[in-house]
Amino acid sequence: MPTEHVARSRPADSHRVAALCDAALELLQEVGYDRLTVDAVAARAHASKATLYRHWPQGKAQLVVTALKLRSTPPLVCTNTGSLRSDLLSLLGTVAASLTREDVGLMAGLLLAMRSDEELAAAVRMQLLEDKAGLAERLTAQAETRGEYVRPDAAELLHELLPALLFTHPLLHGAQIDDPYLEHVVDDVLLPVLTFRAAGAPS
Repeated sequence: MPTEHVARSRPADSHRVAALCDAALELLQEVGYDRLTVDAVAARAHASKATLYRHWPQGKAQLVVTALKLRSTPPLVCTNTGSLRSDLLSLLGTVAASLTREDVGLMAGLLLAMRSDEELAAAVRMQLLEDKAGLAERLTAQAETRGEYVRPDAAELLHELLPALLFTHPLLHGAQIDDPYLEHVVDDVLLPVLTFRAAGAPS
């Protein structure tokens, strides 16, 4: 059963679900994904294992993905600001406003764990990355509707580049995710790539 259906099918349990997700993220930051266990989350949240498996029958990978989705506030939306540049700045600004240093480290740890845990990798790709892919498609499509040129594979490239630019690069290089950094990302990386015209491409 998909994560969203499990969580939404019991609206009266919404506060309990949030508490369990908070406990999972706390432990994830403390011990990492490999050492995270359902038993430990249950103990931290003063809940039974049966309660956790009722909401997340597929285990800790499904729980962690739900917790990350609940943490991603406010929800990302594709705002039409009038230009691709300002759309990108609006999107990146929303992401940056919700990020903390702990979030960046958390995502880096999960990316490492995904290399050796196929269950986690599949859950992250299905529940998190596909949502972001749809957002990239809507953003580039509305640019085309306004008459702006974007290369045919712009949505795929945007979806591929954003995690590296907002998580990996700041973590490795200590870059501050502030307005100057976001403008650099948009003006010097994303716009040149997304609007690149290959030789012989129609104008």
